[in-house]
Amino acid sequence: MVMRLDVYLGERDIYGVGFSDNVIFRKQYYLRALLNNPFTMYIHADEPFAQPDFQASHRTR
Repeated sequence: MVMRLDVYLGERDIYGVGFSDNVIFRKQYYLRALLNNPFTMYIHADEPFAQPDFQASHRTR
């Protein structure tokens, strides 16, 4: 099971002409849970885990 998290941090300028949002930080993370015994959860910063030949390293756990 995979869940995508979209992390967004921004600021809004309400005093200019119209509204404008300034993006300070935006990144997507993927939480992947393997529902085997033992239960294992990984966090990924990109999508290569979806490739058929992907092997998880200790850095992604």
